[in-house]
Amino acid sequence: MATAQPSARGDRRIAPQHSGIPAGMRGLAAGLLLLLLGACGTNGLPFLGEDESLAGPRVPYEVLFEGVEETDDPGLLDFLRGTSMAVQSIDRPPPSLLILRNRARDDIPRLETALQARGFYDGTVVFRIEQDEVEDRRDDGILDALLGGEATRIVFEVEQGEQYRFDRRTVRIAGEAHGYTPRPLSEFDLRRDDPALAEVVLDAEERLLRHARSQGHPQAELGERRAVIDRDTKRMDVEFTIRPGPQFTFAEPVVTGHTDIDDGFLRQRLLIEAGAPYDVREVDRARRRLIDTNLFSTVRVFEGPEPDEHGNWPVTFEVGERLHRTIGAGVGYRSDDGPNVQAFWEHRNILGAGERLRVEAELGQLLQRLEGQIRKPDIVIPDLDLVGGGALRREDTDAFQSLSVRGDLGLERRFSRRLTGTLGVAYRLSEVEDSDRTNLFALFSVPIGFRFDDSDDLLDPTTGYRISGETAPTWDTLNPGTTFVKNRLVATRYFRLRNEPRLVLAFRGAAGSIIGTEIENVPADERFFAGGGGSVRGIPFQLAGPLDDRDDPTGGRSVLEAGSELRYQVWQNLEAVIFLDGGSAFRSSIPEFSGEWQFGTGAGIRYLTPVGPIRLDVGVPVDKRDGIDDPWQLYISIGQAF
Repeated sequence: MATAQPSARGDRRIAPQHSGIPAGMRGLAAGLLLLLLGACGTNGLPFLGEDESLAGPRVPYEVLFEGVEETDDPGLLDFLRGTSMAVQSIDRPPPSLLILRNRARDDIPRLETALQARGFYDGTVVFRIEQDEVEDRRDDGILDALLGGEATRIVFEVEQGEQYRFDRRTVRIAGEAHGYTPRPLSEFDLRRDDPALAEVVLDAEERLLRHARSQGHPQAELGERRAVIDRDTKRMDVEFTIRPGPQFTFAEPVVTGHTDIDDGFLRQRLLIEAGAPYDVREVDRARRRLIDTNLFSTVRVFEGPEPDEHGNWPVTFEVGERLHRTIGAGVGYRSDDGPNVQAFWEHRNILGAGERLRVEAELGQLLQRLEGQIRKPDIVIPDLDLVGGGALRREDTDAFQSLSVRGDLGLERRFSRRLTGTLGVAYRLSEVEDSDRTNLFALFSVPIGFRFDDSDDLLDPTTGYRISGETAPTWDTLNPGTTFVKNRLVATRYFRLRNEPRLVLAFRGAAGSIIGTEIENVPADERFFAGGGGSVRGIPFQLAGPLDDRDDPTGGRSVLEAGSELRYQVWQNLEAVIFLDGGSAFRSSIPEFSGEWQFGTGAGIRYLTPVGPIRLDVGVPVDKRDGIDDPWQLYISIGQAF
C-alpha cells in the first residue's frame, strides 16, 4: 500500500538516459567543454545559457506522444499535451539541441505527475530526440551541443499501466459534529469503481465543504486528505476530514458603500432573512442579485469572523457604485438599406430604487424610430418587474409605408437565471399604405412570451442554446370582427468545436404563424417577411417570399428561416466566418416546406471587442433571380448575426 496525493503530487520517476559514448570520450568532451567555459564564460556559449531569447540559429521541433491509449480515458492525450512545457513552448524554438533536451527532460516529472492525476499511478515516461540529419544517439547531449545537428522532434514514450479505480470513500469528522451529518460521497460524483482522477477527488472535497456551509456551519473547514493506493488491486481509498464548527443563524445582513440607492430596495434584493439558518448558497444568491441590478461595479462579501453578541452570523456586502447613467451609439450599413445610426440613453436608478429608464432612437433609410421603456424591479414579489413603454415608428419599404404609435404595459418574471416569462397588454395606432390601399388600424393585443438562455455569453455566445417565443392575441378596435393571433418561435444553438484557436459552429431556426383571419385583414406591417441581414443574408430585404406583379414583397401569414455559421478565430481578435441561410415567407398560415425557398451564402469577418464583435458579412444569392436579387449584399453592424 502507498499513500498517493491526487492533487497531482505523486512520486516522480525519471527514466535514465543511456549513453552510447565510451566513458573516455565523455570525459574528453567534458574537459573540452570546461576549457571553453573557462575561456568564454557561461555566456560565451549561447546554446548553454538559460536565456532562450538570444539571437541566432534556432532548432525548430515538434512533439509526439507514443503509447497513449485513450480507450479508458478519451482526454488523456490532450491532458498530457496541455501539461507539457515543451508543447507550450513549441513556438519558441531553442538555440541548441542541449536546451531542447533539457526541455524534454524537465517534462518527464510533469508528465508522470499528469498520468497519476488521471489515475495511472504506475505510468512512466521516457523521451528520445529524433533528428533528420543525425542518427539518434541517446547521449548526454554534450557532443550534440558542441557539434550541432538539427533536432526535428521530441518523442515521449508513455507507458500508462492500468488505470486505478476508487474503492472505499469515507468522511472523518474532526472535533465535535455540532449536528452535521455528511452526505454520501457518491452524491458528490465520487463513486466506487470510477477512474481515480485527481480532479474528481478535489471537486468532491470542495463540494463536501460547501455542503457543510450550506447546512448552517459557516466556519467549516477541511482537514487532512488521505488517498491510499493498492498497487496489487489497482484501487484507491479516499478519506476526507472536515471540521464542521458550530451552527449559526443569519444576523441582519448589511450593505455598505452605496449612496443614492434606497436601503429598503437593497434589503429586498438580498432575500436573506435574519434568524434563518445560515446557508452559503443564500449568500451567493444575494451577491448575484446585487450584481444583476447593474448598479454596482463591485460586490464583495465579508462574513464573521465571529458571531455577533446575539450568537448570529454577520454577513456584510460591500458594494462599489457604478455610474447610473449611460449613453451610447452605434452605426451600421446594409447594401439594401443604406447607413443606419442608433443611439440610446439609460438611467438605472432614476427614482432611487433601481428603476431603469431607457430611451432609444434609430435613423435609417427604411426605418426611423423613437422608443422608451421604464422598468420597476421587484414589484410585489422578488424577481417580478413592472415594465412600461412606448414607441413612435415610421417605416418605408418596398412592401409598405407605415406610421405608428404604440404603448404597452406588462409584467416580467424571472423564474431562474435562464428562464424569463412575460405577460402584458399593448395598444398600437397605425396608418399603413401597401400596394392596394391605405388603412387605419387600432390594434389591442395581449402578448405572452418566454425566453430561455443557456448560452455562455450574452454578446458573443460560443456554447449552449437560446429559445424564445411569443404569442399575441390581437383585436382591431377600428375594424370590428378582425381578430388574429400572431405567433413566433426562435431557437439558436452554439457548439464550440475547438478552444485554441476558437472554432464555433452556430445554428439558428425561426418560425412564425398568424392564424384567425385572411391575409388581407392583417396590416402589412404586422405580416411576416424574410430576407436581409437579420434573416436570409444574400437576399434583399423582405424579398424572400411572395411578390406582387411589380416584384414587390407582399408579406405572408407565416415564415420559416434557418441559418448556420462556422466561426474561426484566425488571429487574436479577428474571426473569419462562412455562412448559409435559407427561408421564406408564405401567404398561408402554415409554412410550406415544399414552397419556394430562397438561399443565401457568403463569408465575413468579426473583430472581437469587449462590447461585442463588429460584424462585416458579404452574402450572395444561391439561385439569383433576374431583376429581383442583387449580385451581392453587404452588412456591417455590431454583434453576431445570431
